[in-house]
Amino acid sequence: MNCIQNTLAATMWRLAAAGALASAICPAAFARYANLIASADGTTVYFQADTGLLGGAWYEARADGSVTRFTGPGIEVSDISASGLVYASSSVANRVCGFSGSTCWLAAPCSASYAIKGPGIDIRYSGASAVIRLDRSGQLAWIVEDGTCPSFEQPHPGHGLHGLYQIPSLGLIEPVVGEKPANQRHGRRVITDGGRALAFSGIQLTWIDASGSHPVRHVAGAFEAVHNRPLNRSRAA
Repeated sequence: MNCIQNTLAATMWRLAAAGALASAICPAAFARYANLIASADGTTVYFQADTGLLGGAWYEARADGSVTRFTGPGIEVSDISASGLVYASSSVANRVCGFSGSTCWLAAPCSASYAIKGPGIDIRYSGASAVIRLDRSGQLAWIVEDGTCPSFEQPHPGHGLHGLYQIPSLGLIEPVVGEKPANQRHGRRVITDGGRALAFSGIQLTWIDASGSHPVRHVAGAFEAVHNRPLNRSRAA
């Protein structure tokens, strides 16, 4: 275990500093790393590691060299605030009945849930999954439900969240109708602290805020974007 921890710590901090994975002392410890999210002060890196046949698990590596299993609100981490205090997750799993009998066959074809948790924040929904992105502070969230698990008891399990919201009140800043976050990768911020979100409406890059949608002029085609400062006057980069 010490070998694994030392390997991960060295690897993740070289990655944070140099932008590339270092050679591992124990190459069999973890085969792949993915979905890195760094804290604002650079002292912690959250990442997903392929841990074998059972799939990936989330870890956090700290500047002091320690590596621990991440204990956020769910298996699939969607986003983490810059402070590391607010976590968002969304997960979905298909139903497997085996020899469970008729009760299982009448159940929902899958199980799904999403959540946002942090100091004073405990938002949890079941029966649906969602695309969730947080701003740096964890006080704003892009939440768009992207799948449901209907059953006979609950034929419409969705909760109707499709927009840019204040956290934890879930006050709607602006609804989202067909737009997608301008960046789908973990750790890329698309929401400013001033309540604006970078999104794509088709192939058109746009800002979304409380006053509506505002197209961003771009001559060549764009496929992803981030904002470059945590300020109201943030620019797309």
